[in-house]
Amino acid sequence: MKKNHDLKNLIKNKTNLNLNFEKIVFKKFRQGKVNKSFLFHDDNKEKKYILRINSNKSNLFNINRKHEALILKSVGKVGIAPKIIFSDPNYNFLITEFLEGSFFSKDKVTKNDLDLMYQLINKYQKINIDLPKFNYFDHIKKYEKVILDRLKITISLRKRLDNFYPLLEDFQNQDWSPVLCHHDLSTSNIIRTSEGIKIIDWEFAGNGFANFDYHSVGLSESNKFLEDLINILSHLWDLIYKN
Repeated sequence: MKKNHDLKNLIKNKTNLNLNFEKIVFKKFRQGKVNKSFLFHDDNKEKKYILRINSNKSNLFNINRKHEALILKSVGKVGIAPKIIFSDPNYNFLITEFLEGSFFSKDKVTKNDLDLMYQLINKYQKINIDLPKFNYFDHIKKYEKVILDRLKITISLRKRLDNFYPLLEDFQNQDWSPVLCHHDLSTSNIIRTSEGIKIIDWEFAGNGFANFDYHSVGLSESNKFLEDLINILSHLWDLIYKN
């Protein structure tokens, strides 16, 4: 669904947005692991929007789109994420406001940037959303199954997973209190806007382990277990995405 005509019809037939569909033009914005995004604007070019369509591989990543919509609604209300303009009842696509600004630079993160990220994580982790405790063990097991169905796991990865699973299962069964976690936080989805710092790409978010996001952006003390967890998740994401 890349043609301008198809995208227009999607919005025209599936939403109640009052737009001049004769003048809408879509521009490919970005493509992530699980979505294709397009930028478009209204007739007067005053308001810009992002149309995000689930990619063909989206269902392989164990994403709960219903949970994502609840999370986006909550973080949007407190001004740290783009506001939802329209959410497809079947969760196949989403329209949000477009955030004008610049992404954080991975190579030029200042102390002030780190302080802002810390404050932002602390802010959204105080949001209470009625979601289950994120199960990292089941999550990785599902990724492993997807990979096994599509290609052969290398001996080194097999050994790495077998050694990690007992530690992960023990961690999952510990009595830690879940809080809202982004689970894919990096400088590539943190935007500096005129209204403050915002975060995009909440697909993998859930009520997870508090230090996960802090560790992802280098804001926590060294923790080998968390580092292994994040690295294994990232490696499995890439294997699924590239195959």
